[in-house]
Amino acid sequence: ADIHAQALIEMSLGVAIGAITFTGSVIAFLKLDGRMSGKPIMIGGRHFINAALGIALIVLIVLLVTSESKLVFWLIVAASLVLGVLLIIPIGGADMPVVVSMLNSYSGWAAAALGFTLGNLALIITGALVGSSGAILSYIMCKGMNRSFISVILGGFGGETSAAADDGIERTVKQG
Repeated sequence: ADIHAQALIEMSLGVAIGAITFTGSVIAFLKLDGRMSGKPIMIGGRHFINAALGIALIVLIVLLVTSESKLVFWLIVAASLVLGVLLIIPIGGADMPVVVSMLNSYSGWAAAALGFTLGNLALIITGALVGSSGAILSYIMCKGMNRSFISVILGGFGGETSAAADDGIERTVKQG
């Protein structure tokens, strides 16, 4: 099965982004549902590990293009699934709305990448719209919370909570 290099690159990017989005979304769900601690889970050297996995993905994609190996394809999937978990676990509950918005954006970019592979203009356009609108929304949400977008995505501010939550004080909510 002689597949063009461009199609392999597009397919690999779509699968990688989709796998990162999938496992990232599962972790976000578990944190928001209370089945996993909402606190950041910090792994020593996480930025190095994430960068190494990112570089490994690029190398694997190049290797897939040159070899068309099924094993290399599945290694791309596995590395992407692991990267999705590692990108989300250091982010705390207060930043989860931004993370969910960004994961939505990633799903759009995955769809756009697969649209290129399939030659489907509608998939490219809708994927790009979802991807860009999700990224813009994430950026606006960070600005509204006075947080750096990069720091939120890299897990820099995940441990912050509100003062009322720290005090353990419960108050009634007034309406009107």
